Amino acid sequence: MGLGQASNLLQTLSLLTSLKLLGLSTRETEVLFWAIQGKDNQAIAKHLSVHVSTVRKHLESVYRKLGVQSRSNLPGIKKIRNSQF
Repeated sequence: MGLGQASNLLQTLSLLTSLKLLGLSTRETEVLFWAIQGKDNQAIAKHLSVHVSTVRKHLESVYRKLGVQSRSNLPGIKKIRNSQF
């Protein structure tokens, strides 16, 4: 992991800590972390050892709590995606 990636990871972790303060459950925060990292629902489900429908439900709850409509509107997603290219 390079310095830039480590910096992005620290920023993401800081963001996720803040999101927990907004009422996200631990599992919602975990799902959100992997979504922000660019993982699809299937990969998140495999990583967390849950069914893909469970990931979808957690993401729906996250979207509602954060007031966003889709994954592309999640906090930090554009910054993370831009740093990958």
